[in-house]
Amino acid sequence: MSNLAMMMGLGSGAGGVAVADVFSTYLYDGNSSSQTITNGIDLAGEGGLLWIKKRSGTSSHFLFGSDRSANNTALLSNTTLAYYGTSYSVSHSSTGFDISSTTSGDVNESGQNYVSWTFRKAPKFFDVVTYTGTGSAQTISHNLGSVPGCIIVKCTSNARDWYVYHRGSNNGTNPEQYKLNLNSTAAAATEADAWNNTAPTSSVFTVGSVGNVNGSGFTYVAYLFAHNEDLIQCGSFSGNDATVNVDLGWQPQFIIVKNSNNTMNWHMYDNERGAGAYLLADSSGQEFTDSSPDIVFNSTGFDASGNFGIGGRDYIYIAIKAED
Repeated sequence: MSNLAMMMGLGSGAGGVAVADVFSTYLYDGNSSSQTITNGIDLAGEGGLLWIKKRSGTSSHFLFGSDRSANNTALLSNTTLAYYGTSYSVSHSSTGFDISSTTSGDVNESGQNYVSWTFRKAPKFFDVVTYTGTGSAQTISHNLGSVPGCIIVKCTSNARDWYVYHRGSNNGTNPEQYKLNLNSTAAAATEADAWNNTAPTSSVFTVGSVGNVNGSGFTYVAYLFAHNEDLIQCGSFSGNDATVNVDLGWQPQFIIVKNSNNTMNWHMYDNERGAGAYLLADSSGQEFTDSSPDIVFNSTGFDASGNFGIGGRDYIYIAIKAED
C-alpha cells in the first residue's frame, strides 16, 4: 500500500490494520537450497502462522507457528500427529520467511511448486494462543480483541484430531455445541463438552474436558480467526441447487470452505493460483483445478455452485479481503 493511502487511511481493515500487512498468499518454486521469501509480513516481530503446501505433488500441509521458539518444526493439518519431529529449517523473518538449505520435497524441492499462506497476529484479524490442558473446563485468554469467528485447536504433545469451532456450525444456532475436524471430511458433530457449551467472547474462549482440546498435562495451540465486516469473515450459507451469491461486501483473496452438515473436504482457494485451483486442508493430495469452478470470486464476495450449491446442505467458510 502506498504512503498516501496509509495517510488517508485507505486499504485498512478492522482496527486500522491493512490486509497487506497481515496476510499474504505467495507462490514459489523449490530450489533444494537456501532461499528467502519476501512477502512483506513481519512474523518474527509480531507472530503468526506460516502455512506451506506443495502444489505439484503429494505432500502434507506444513504449519509453522510462532508458538514454536525455533519456528522450524511443523504441525500437519491433514494428520493427527503432534509436532512433526523433522526440522525443516524454516524460520519467520520481519519480511516473510527463510528456508535454509533444505532439500525436503515437502517445502523446497527443486522443480516443485509451492504455495504459502501467511497470517500475522493482529487485533480483529488473527491470534495464536498456547495453553496446557487441565482435564476439566477452563477459559483461555486471547488477544483478538473481538469475538472469534473460528477457532482451530491442535494438541501439540500428543497425536489427536484437530478440533474446529466455527460460528456457522449448525447454521449458526448454538455453534458452541458442535465441533469439526480439520484433518477429516466429517460433518460437524454435536460435542458440547469440547467448548464446554460456552460461546467465545472478545477476551476468552472455553474448553471442556475432551482430550482433543483439554487433556490433563497435554499442550495445545489455538489459531483464532476474527469475524468482522472490514477484513475477515467467518460465515455460512445454504445450497439451493443453483448458484448461491455470498455477499461479503468486498472481493476476497482467500477462502477456506467446507460442507458442514455432510461429508466433504476442506477446500482452499486464493487469487494467486488461478480460477478453479484448490487444495484440500485435510489431504496430502496435489493441487486440483476445476474447468468449471464451484467457487468463483467476484467484486462483492463469491459465487458457490456445483458441490457447494447442493440443496439441503450447509457450508461454512473463512474469507479474507483482497487488497484495495
